[in-house]
Amino acid sequence: MPAPLDINLIPQTEVVKQEEGHLVRVSTIVSIVLLVIVLGVGGVVWFNFSQVDSQNKVLLNQLADLRSKIMAQSDVEINARTLDKKYAVLTNVLNSRVYYSLLLREIKVRKPGNLTLTDLEVKGGTAHISGEADTYISISSFVNNLLNDSFVGGNPKLQKLFTAVSLNSVELSETNGRVKFFIVVSFDTSLLKP
Repeated sequence: MPAPLDINLIPQTEVVKQEEGHLVRVSTIVSIVLLVIVLGVGGVVWFNFSQVDSQNKVLLNQLADLRSKIMAQSDVEINARTLDKKYAVLTNVLNSRVYYSLLLREIKVRKPGNLTLTDLEVKGGTAHISGEADTYISISSFVNNLLNDSFVGGNPKLQKLFTAVSLNSVELSETNGRVKFFIVVSFDTSLLKP
């Protein structure tokens, strides 16, 4: 038997209206779904933006607090910089100073026992020494001891401290019989530095 034929008795205008109605319903549903999606995404974006904005405000407040604390410490910074400059100057002075006490100790060690120093003046790398001795030989021993690079009893680091000795005057005192002298001693100041 032959298959029955499908006969559509609905007029064409009614079919078009039904299709239009169906399209309107589908487009309305799609529009509503899209609107819900856009509103959901917008809500999420707005929520995230508000969270970021509130965190930004908190961070700006913390930054303002930290800036005010830094400004409150400006005196400390100024004092620290001043202290650093003073420390640098003091370190420079201490590292470049001459230890004249070493010079005096070395002169005392090399001085014979019967010789007395009455005056000592130091300027730069030169010392002016005046004093009295029992004999001329004591003065000669003192000069030789100052110039002796292998003098035993002194500081081993200062063996070559004295570079030149000049005997400027020698005079026998009539009152006490002692010999007065005046010598100029040149020395190496670099050996007296730290």
